[in-house]
Amino acid sequence: MPHPGEVGSAAYKRAWRQHRKSAKTPVSEVLPYIRYQEKYFKARFPPPSLEQVLDLATRFDDRRHEVDAGVWKGSPTAVNVEEISCSQAEDGRNIPRRAFHFVDLPGEYLQLELFHEISPTLKYSGFVILPGFLSSRQQRDLIRACLRNHARAPNENNLNIHYSVLPNGLWREWEAYTSRAANDSTTPEPVVQPKREEEEISAQTEEEGGRRQLINNTPASVENFEEMRAIPKPTPTPSHTTSPLPLSSILPKLRWSNIGHFYHWGTKSYEFDRKYIPIPEDIRNICQDAVNSLKWEEVWKDGADHKSGDWGVDGPDWKDWHETFSEFTFEYWIFNRLICLASS
Repeated sequence: MPHPGEVGSAAYKRAWRQHRKSAKTPVSEVLPYIRYQEKYFKARFPPPSLEQVLDLATRFDDRRHEVDAGVWKGSPTAVNVEEISCSQAEDGRNIPRRAFHFVDLPGEYLQLELFHEISPTLKYSGFVILPGFLSSRQQRDLIRACLRNHARAPNENNLNIHYSVLPNGLWREWEAYTSRAANDSTTPEPVVQPKREEEEISAQTEEEGGRRQLINNTPASVENFEEMRAIPKPTPTPSHTTSPLPLSSILPKLRWSNIGHFYHWGTKSYEFDRKYIPIPEDIRNICQDAVNSLKWEEVWKDGADHKSGDWGVDGPDWKDWHETFSEFTFEYWIFNRLICLASS
């Protein structure tokens, strides 16, 4: 993000005027903490301070040049973390990795929409981050798999709302087109059409009317889970301004693809009543490898597991994660643990 220039310069004054104008934009009286942080760190002016942002790259000697050459630089001590043992099996060898356990998390870090009644400081969080866990080769393989295999039916992506994306997926269509074009330069590039006729969309948009509304749901909890689940989740309305686009123009607009339980962006909640799409095997294996790479006894030590919250009638089960962890464990464990953390 470029700096707007020296104080008093024409560029600085333009940025200041734009900042004052945007500050007058109507918003809800009190933004949820995560929305406030989002607006703060996405602001182009004034540039956000990173003094209170944990930057683990600053703890790596071999990344010092990268940090010094970059624009952004946070703090290595903004949050209380401790390094724990981590090793990953790769090509028949155990490769040492680095992992950091968040010993405690300030309450503001946890004021997400899923949480409620957050205490000022949450001790024994069990939150672990593994920077650089995937090798460069694994990252490339995962990127390729996401584009080629996961961003297509039955998974949905951000373009499904507005365009009639072919079931085979945009990337495979691009591969097929470039293969044909390599043999015949006159091969026309496929064009992806908007999902509905413009007249129908315009009429529907006029009926709905109004500007985009801020979604500010009641934080989820065990008590209101069924109520949250029952919230109507209508199919999103396609934009009336979309126009046909060639593959080369629409591919860069692919931002995300859903896996597992479908996330309804309009209500910011999961559609548990929709048919469940299993987590792809390669992503599931990465999650299992991450869990198996850690020595959890260094996280849940000195009774920290019991102090962290309610694990259910059977008590803490982390000693068996290397055998029991699965895609279902992952999704429902995350949800249940977040609910427990919210009430601790």
